[in-house]
Amino acid sequence: MDWSRAKNIIIGMLLLVNVFLLGMYGYLRYTEDRIWNESVAGAAAYLERQGIALDTSLIPRESLRRGLRVIVRDRAAESAAAHALLGDAEVTGSGGNDRYRSAVGSLSWLSGGTVEAQLAASVLDGEGSVQEMLGHAGISAAVFDTDSLTQQIDGLPVFNCTLTLTRDASSCALQGRYCFGTPQAVDTGVEMELPGLLIAYASAMRSFAIERITALDPGWVVQTLPGIGVRLIPVWRITASDTVTYINALDGSVVLEA
Repeated sequence: MDWSRAKNIIIGMLLLVNVFLLGMYGYLRYTEDRIWNESVAGAAAYLERQGIALDTSLIPRESLRRGLRVIVRDRAAESAAAHALLGDAEVTGSGGNDRYRSAVGSLSWLSGGTVEAQLAASVLDGEGSVQEMLGHAGISAAVFDTDSLTQQIDGLPVFNCTLTLTRDASSCALQGRYCFGTPQAVDTGVEMELPGLLIAYASAMRSFAIERITALDPGWVVQTLPGIGVRLIPVWRITASDTVTYINALDGSVVLEA
């Protein structure tokens, strides 16, 4: 067989395979989009029957595919942060509660990440902002608003891990929650798609006067695991009719601790 002719046949066959694969990809995307659109329309119709209006453009197309995590408490990181804020500090405590005290104040890091601190105003001296002060202690933020900082994990806020600083001329108080440690995956499956979670939300909120959903925000909620650290639950924060509800993205249940 003439080699040039054979080469052209092979090229033609490869082109046919590519066209076939491209057609299959297009068909699969079309099918996925159709199923997604039907899911969104079904969720919106269900909410409407419950008297809840929803702008479907609020629903993101892609699932975040998050799972349950566990954060084993990192007391060494807590200690480093406390010493960065207080300087040379004396450490006492028991039962998983560590208390640090120095000439410029005191700080307690309690089980579950709860932080309580009373600091002299001089702790802020030389710092460009409270955010820089906390960053120096290894405490980073997803959202920083004046004197309030919300922890971030994997680019998403931990809704119930927020530190707030209040201050006057002579002192400042730091309180809230911040969890040091590396999140470790727990094999419990991945999150449901948002249309299904919205149906679960509407069912759970039947006794409330919910009229319109105005925001859907992904994030996390932590729950204390005594003696270990915290459980990190993927959630959606649903804002509707002046109410905020946190829905467990794995099973659609309402997360009460937030």
